[in-house]
Amino acid sequence: MNLSPKDENLRLILSTVEREHIVEQKNYHKMSLIYCALIMAGEFFLGMVMPLMLVIFPAGYQYIFGLFAFGLIISFCAFLMLFPAAYHYWRYVELLKEHQKFMSKYSRA
Repeated sequence: MNLSPKDENLRLILSTVEREHIVEQKNYHKMSLIYCALIMAGEFFLGMVMPLMLVIFPAGYQYIFGLFAFGLIISFCAFLMLFPAAYHYWRYVELLKEHQKFMSKYSRA
């Protein structure tokens, strides 16, 4: 949370909620990164298997090419989503570090 220094008491009170939110968003963007990578890897393997599928099923080449084209579109969308997801994941990792530094300032241990 981006609160001004005068709100440190409020931030300290809401620290558990802030940490839960940061961790939840970090995990969400990490899963987005994993999904994007899996989609692109799946399309890569489909592209590698496509010539074999054309040899086995020569009559169904329209469907195979259609599946490959659809997969390319989905893979391109996943590629476009990869960079924002990576940026947001990195941002929440930095926010978590900043939150831990803030909490260590008020640690009673």
